Amino acid sequence: MIFKERDSSVQSFSELGLAMQNTMAVEHRRRLERELAQHRAGARAEQEAAYHINFHLKASPNWAVIHDLRIECKGRVAQMDHLLISRYLEIYLVESKSFRTKIRYANGGWERINLNRWEAIPSPVDQNQSDIVVLAELIQHHRLAPSRFATRLAFHSIIAVQPSCSLIGPIPDEARIYRMDRLVREIRREDPSAIDHLKVVSREALSSFATSLVACHAKGPKSNAASVTGENVIKQSSTAVQVKHECSNCCRHLSRAETTFCLVNKPAFAGQFLCRKCQAYFPRVTATPSLPTVDSIMNDTDIAAQCESCGNGVDGKLVAFCRFGSKPFGGRVLCRSCQESSSTVSLEERPPLRTK
Repeated sequence: MIFKERDSSVQSFSELGLAMQNTMAVEHRRRLERELAQHRAGARAEQEAAYHINFHLKASPNWAVIHDLRIECKGRVAQMDHLLISRYLEIYLVESKSFRTKIRYANGGWERINLNRWEAIPSPVDQNQSDIVVLAELIQHHRLAPSRFATRLAFHSIIAVQPSCSLIGPIPDEARIYRMDRLVREIRREDPSAIDHLKVVSREALSSFATSLVACHAKGPKSNAASVTGENVIKQSSTAVQVKHECSNCCRHLSRAETTFCLVNKPAFAGQFLCRKCQAYFPRVTATPSLPTVDSIMNDTDIAAQCESCGNGVDGKLVAFCRFGSKPFGGRVLCRSCQESSSTVSLEERPPLRTK
């Protein structure tokens, strides 16, 4: 029976995607792209392993299945992809991996092939063993196991790989690596011994034990884009989006993504908080390609003039833009505010139409 399904990973993907849109540094963007690709590959591996496990054990009352369990005990954290518990109190911790080509145990550690080259990877067996230690401490500390004479819990570490993955060479005895499509069949192939029959529990006790473990599930902390990118603009946006804002135009409550986008792009919206719809209608000044004769004017910061509409000071760049790069202003020198308010030329300043 299924006691817990996988948690949704949409929020983490959306936060990484938002951070990729906001960051401008190339090295930070590449780091985010690699992390997002790893998250997606891991999510696909967990989803495929969960499908094969549910296909065989979903309707079985003699098995308890828990997906994506995160527990904390004595300051240590364990993140388990899949937890399978039988009525013999055999607990299988299944770690699903996205390996699709070849893996091996060589040179004192685990390696996988990548672009025809072997590269070292973290030991999936050691990771699973650490989770077993935390899980055993949690069960003992809270006394979650069914209390019965001669009842002993047995923990097993299982590594599930993609069906297309191949194992090269010998592997250590403590490493039990199965393909996802053969995972449940390999586990069920183990015949229980006579001692195992003595510690079999009822279905109600198995259900109570699995429910107690699910109740200990602790959600992980929300990912912070600032820790990934390291940029001050992302750090400011991640802390400021906690305050709820309303659209300055239509007074609609803004989402977290809309608020972050307005904070990062303050100059584009004149410091206002706008929803997506109002952002599309907000007037923006788009620079046009400058002519070679205008380059000297654009680079000259000493040239200045006054706005012909409001009289405010105008720098050399705006003067060049109004005189050489923008026809809608009719050659008039206007500041940015007047450019936004009068985007079209008045009828008096338009040239007369030619008639035949």
